[in-house]
Amino acid sequence: DATQLTQAALDFLITNVATLVNSTAFLQALKDDLVDNHGIASADLNGMEATQSGGCTPTFVVNSIFPMMYYPDWAGANTGCIADGNEDEYMRLNPEGYYLFDKLVDCCSRHYSWNYNECAGIDNAALGPDGEALYYPDWEGENKSCKNDGGQPEYMSNNPTAWMFETLEACCTARYSWNMNDCVGAAGATTVTGSNKWYPNWEDFVCVQDCVGDSPCGGLAESWDPLYDTVNTCCDTKLNWVTECVTKSGGTSTGATAAAATTSGKWYVDYDTDTCKQDCVGSAPCGGAAESWEVLYDTVSACCQGKLWWVESCGPYAG
Repeated sequence: DATQLTQAALDFLITNVATLVNSTAFLQALKDDLVDNHGIASADLNGMEATQSGGCTPTFVVNSIFPMMYYPDWAGANTGCIADGNEDEYMRLNPEGYYLFDKLVDCCSRHYSWNYNECAGIDNAALGPDGEALYYPDWEGENKSCKNDGGQPEYMSNNPTAWMFETLEACCTARYSWNMNDCVGAAGATTVTGSNKWYPNWEDFVCVQDCVGDSPCGGLAESWDPLYDTVNTCCDTKLNWVTECVTKSGGTSTGATAAAATTSGKWYVDYDTDTCKQDCVGSAPCGGAAESWEVLYDTVSACCQGKLWWVESCGPYAG
């Protein structure tokens, strides 16, 4: 490798200074030593040339003592790495690992990561393992979702590992996590599914289903949304004051739900209205089934005094 070649040349210089009197003889002796004693192929030394000037004082111009290694083509097209033996002197002085590389892919990774595919000569790298087009963020378009129409900018095609994704979900999660539902829905995905459970939509005061598509789907639920097995349970627990919540949510009212059998009839704080509500399903004073973390009190007075002592009227109808 380059390190071995450099060290061999230095060792030979130290032990054969006398041969410097004649530059041609020295260069040939150096080549012979590298080939005979250090396993360097003679073809790899064809770039070594010598010139002589100044009569008795020889000078040496070694165009490349490295066997055609790859280096960044900053002085040329600057789109990749080349190996023509014409690297600059400063590159030879700081060879392996920064300027000079045995492998093209290593040079491209170090100096042309932004244009890696072109540098490394890779075609169709913007395709998935099965030949399908990869997804990319549509920043130059409507900027609300990911696409896989092959219209990505060139810099994304040249570095798909950094910019592109095999699935719509992965692209939306990475680039549009703040707008996940719209991202998935805007692309017309058919493979994305939710739990099909129900959660409250606080803007429209209805319960919607955790799925993508037409109503009653409300898009994928956020991580903080409480999920319920049925629309009745969702309405009774979170929107019990909304008249005909089940019907407005696209469901069919079935009357009392199983939640009624699991409520305690005790009292807990509703901080949205600064009132105390009863742990039951139905009309007021019921506030829906209490969550597992709620502190329960035997009476409404105990609840008001314990948690809402500063509120003048905190009873179940005060809100």
